[in-house]
Amino acid sequence: RALLVRGCLLSMRAETAAAEADLLLARDLARDAGLPLLQAAAWAEWGRLKGYSPEEGQTEALERAREVFAAAGDSLRVGRILCMLATRDSVQGQFQRARARNEEALMMVKRSGDRLSELTAVGNLAIAYKELSMGVLELATLNEGVRLARELGARRSEASLLLNLGVYHQSQGRLSQAEGLYRDSLACARQVGFLEVEVIGLANLGDVLK
Repeated sequence: RALLVRGCLLSMRAETAAAEADLLLARDLARDAGLPLLQAAAWAEWGRLKGYSPEEGQTEALERAREVFAAAGDSLRVGRILCMLATRDSVQGQFQRARARNEEALMMVKRSGDRLSELTAVGNLAIAYKELSMGVLELATLNEGVRLARELGARRSEASLLLNLGVYHQSQGRLSQAEGLYRDSLACARQVGFLEVEVIGLANLGDVLK
């Protein structure tokens, strides 16, 4: 348990190599001691630490953790792991699988009352709907994401979702709506120093106004 905690702290400080060593050792010790939930927690944190790289075994680690937490009835951790797996799927262009996982994750985290994870699942789901050309669902999900982000005061998420909502309306030829959304997104992005969204928003706004 102490190794798992230290691994998480090292991960937060971006000391990746040391964190990985602690997490893998915690996983092995938990396995040998017959502590499946602790082992699953180490698997899940290691999968999160590695991000979305194609490293062999990473998806397997997250899947193993998901199975253990599901068996224990821990819907919150199952939902969070599904969000991570779905994001990996999106990065790899597996949007149908990403959609299915995000929809399941959304049900899980809603059941657990974890609204920040709910916001993550909603944002990821909107991306999957976009890539699958499911415009009606994309629009509804983006609007739900903006509403949720505002309720939670999650300004970075709000900026991203407003930007994506502007892209949607621009693609439908509704340029005045897109302009307003881009301006709102820029205001949010500037408030929290979200440079990436600000740059994209400025470029998109210029495209609408030209």
